[in-house]
Amino acid sequence: MQVDVLIEAGLPIPAVNVSPPHSELEPTPVSLQIEMDPSRFTLNIGNTMACEAAIRPQIYALNEQITRLIANEPPASGSKVSVGECAARILRLYQAGVVLGPAPGVGITAVSSQASNHEQRACLTLKADFLSKACKCAAQDQAFSTNPDVEDKALAAFRSVQTLEKRMRDLGIVNPAIRKMVEKANNVHDCFNLNTIEVLNNTEKALQGVVGR
Repeated sequence: MQVDVLIEAGLPIPAVNVSPPHSELEPTPVSLQIEMDPSRFTLNIGNTMACEAAIRPQIYALNEQITRLIANEPPASGSKVSVGECAARILRLYQAGVVLGPAPGVGITAVSSQASNHEQRACLTLKADFLSKACKCAAQDQAFSTNPDVEDKALAAFRSVQTLEKRMRDLGIVNPAIRKMVEKANNVHDCFNLNTIEVLNNTEKALQGVVGR
């Protein structure tokens, strides 16, 4: 199976070759081909179950880079500035419950001398989270896109579904058919793709038909 993960411009591509600790008890690594392009890389794996094993060396290398950036953070100087697109984006996705957490020690602002270092850490963290998310989605036969427009539409539709579903519960309305639609929406909401948006929009319309807009 091929899992495509699209990475937006601005996310740095690791240029290091770091081999994680190897144990004889570990399974033989699956073949991993990464197309090192600034805007795209592709995981070619034999099957969905092997996805986590396939991305483990890449995530290890990303985490190693983050550790080095933290160790070599420049001294603090200058005024507060915005860190950058990756930092803002990962915080937004974290608050929406999509990624595991914000980049270690990184906010949306920093002093000017450290902003570039923090943005690099945020981009690397985001890329590692996207790799893990792609595996989760592949296990559900779902695609995963990092296109910000697709993300925004999916998140907006899911927030609407959550609001309407709460209203339905508060009104004491029991509808098994819509409940199944809501369950599916919950399962796929963070696998950003056009099919997910369609599922969320259809669920939103069904809920509106029961509780109103």
